[in-house]
Amino acid sequence: MANEYSMELQLSAVSADLQRDMQALEDRVGKVVNRAVKKLTQWLRTHSVREISQEIGITQNALKKRFIIERVTVNGQERVRIWVGLMNVAVHDLGKVTQAKAGAKVGGAVYEGAFLKKIYGSQEKVYVRTARNRSAGHATVADRPGRVNKNPDRPFLDKSGGRFPVQVVGEEIEDVSRKILERYELRLNARFQTILKQELNYALRFNPN
Repeated sequence: MANEYSMELQLSAVSADLQRDMQALEDRVGKVVNRAVKKLTQWLRTHSVREISQEIGITQNALKKRFIIERVTVNGQERVRIWVGLMNVAVHDLGKVTQAKAGAKVGGAVYEGAFLKKIYGSQEKVYVRTARNRSAGHATVADRPGRVNKNPDRPFLDKSGGRFPVQVVGEEIEDVSRKILERYELRLNARFQTILKQELNYALRFNPN
């Protein structure tokens, strides 16, 4: 047609390319978020375990397995839930146990009236007679992993034929650990934003495709 000029834009092709690019970007962002979450939980576990260990005077290995990290969806929103076990730590998990005259010794601590022995199972643990512990006042733990210590006064039959209830000696960590974890919780979101920005910058600069 005279005195006119017409052109067309192929929207279908542009839209298809855009959708592919957006999908690729979404996948990359998802990977960046996953890396940031992983680094955040590693940071939390490393620093809080170290601080708790130093404050209480126990080994870090006794604490590391007490962290459980999971991704959950609540009301359509994805969240990272961090669970930390604050139950008493068994004394025999704190380090090398030696038997002193006054009781079992771990590091610089002596647990009055306690003794190292195999009673239930094949592992040596630090026990104390329940009657003795009424005056000693040691913290206790369940004698089997995952077991609720509702009645820890299990009877033990000694070589002379006498029966007496015993308890596994533990060390309390909840009060100190909770205060330390509360301080880290206040820093959690800000620390995540910092790590996320670092990961995004890295992905854009060194892995643009």
